[in-house]
Amino acid sequence: MFRKLVAGSIIATAVLVIASPVALLLSNYYNDKTKVCTVAGKDRVWVSDSNGGGHSEMRIYTDDCGTFVVSDSLIKGKFNSADTFGRLKDDHKYTFTYHGWRVGFLSAFPTITDVTEVTA
Repeated sequence: MFRKLVAGSIIATAVLVIASPVALLLSNYYNDKTKVCTVAGKDRVWVSDSNGGGHSEMRIYTDDCGTFVVSDSLIKGKFNSADTFGRLKDDHKYTFTYHGWRVGFLSAFPTITDVTEVTA
């Protein structure tokens, strides 16, 4: 009886350890939020990794909503990030649909998935 209880506890712990990061990742991609923001600037930055490589990141800076990134997303089926980045203009107001969180110590920013210019 005791062995079954211990085995069950080990299996339950293993499932939680595996399922928690997966659930967090999926909640990041399927937890869309919307904000109206004014673009203050934008640029491309090189983000280095620990292996000596890295990647380019398209960042959007706003006066009222913080910093965002624009990137393609296989999960969301979005592959037009360069076009989205290119049409954003300084001092224009947009409705951003985005997912993710700002995590300062990881230099992580929310990711814009859709943009609509506010014209009124």
